[in-house]
Amino acid sequence: MIKKIFILITLLSVCLNATSVLDIEVGIGRELHKATTKMLFEIDDNQRCMKKYTKKCIISYINIIKNITIIDVLEANDNIIYKDMYSETQINKLFEISKECNNIVKNLQKAQLVLDENDLTNKFPAHMLYQLFIDKEDWGFNGGIYTYEDELGYASALLTAWYEMKNILSGGPINFQKIKELHGICTSNVLGHKGQKLLFPRSNVCVGAALNRNCTIKGTTEILLLAKSARLPSIRTYYNKLDTDGQFIPSEFIPELYRQLDANNEINNPSDTVVMLITYHDFTKDEIRQDRINMVEVYCGNYEVNLQKIKNNTDLTEQQKQDKIIEATAEVCRNIQFTHPFLDGNARTIGCILLNGLLMKQNLSPAIIPDVNVFDAYDIETLVEIIKAGQKTFQQHRVLE
Repeated sequence: MIKKIFILITLLSVCLNATSVLDIEVGIGRELHKATTKMLFEIDDNQRCMKKYTKKCIISYINIIKNITIIDVLEANDNIIYKDMYSETQINKLFEISKECNNIVKNLQKAQLVLDENDLTNKFPAHMLYQLFIDKEDWGFNGGIYTYEDELGYASALLTAWYEMKNILSGGPINFQKIKELHGICTSNVLGHKGQKLLFPRSNVCVGAALNRNCTIKGTTEILLLAKSARLPSIRTYYNKLDTDGQFIPSEFIPELYRQLDANNEINNPSDTVVMLITYHDFTKDEIRQDRINMVEVYCGNYEVNLQKIKNNTDLTEQQKQDKIIEATAEVCRNIQFTHPFLDGNARTIGCILLNGLLMKQNLSPAIIPDVNVFDAYDIETLVEIIKAGQKTFQQHRVLE
């Protein structure tokens, strides 16, 4: 354990030195995900035991932490350094967090090189890429590029995917195999908030879509038709209706597949009804898994065909062509994310990485999407508006001379 602590100290020192080189304004401590405090000092009394390291070693280690301002970690349990009994789980977690910080710093340097090689992205600070990786509502809470949203390895994996996506997508048309490769990078060595593997054994996955959160009324109609045509995934509708006190209460679950929600003008007023779609993705049967892959291939093929039609259309201006390409990109990403080809990590693979990889492949600016879950069930028209706004936001972060 003493050896692990000294390795940990070395890792933190590397982080500190590299951070100053990269001129990242915020200290590592303030950049760490605030959930770190809960994760690190969640003590299981049954696992407490005497350790071989001394109190002096712990205090020296804590002093080093103070020097790089990991205040949040210290505040989680002020008196832990005065105890003679420590949780090995705590030390292991801090060790893993420190390794992740070190990996992020190294990947930041690679990501910056890739950004600066492209005229659309040069001078964009690599440490700001977290805005492409996590939801906007979590930016202030989670703490920049060192965040991992309760998943150790998250930021490092997304940074790796960012600087690898050009090589993966550059050769030939998009297909499932390339998306699978991106997904592998996005989820590689990423752990859940309890330290478990991110990807679970075969199981069924349910994905909910709430109106104006990750679906729109028009988008609901689009994906219902999409699912009906593809015969997957299974969809059920769920209502939350306002009661007399103005509170949302769940009504009866409606087990009717592919129901046209607006058939009786029931959802034309979002203030009266919040629609919830529940999609069921079966990962237990090989034939259904293969059907899902086949549909992804269909959507990719349609995208490539649309792309060529747009480029060959001499009646379109260059601006119109760009708009059409963004529309085609929004559609393929929405359709793939809705199809849910993987057990986990779909949104990060498709909404964060694939979307921007396809845009850049067509010499278009990347986009900062405030919440990539909009690709679950938003309509294409609204997604185009979100992407364009995200491109403007991305360009505003570039430090141009």
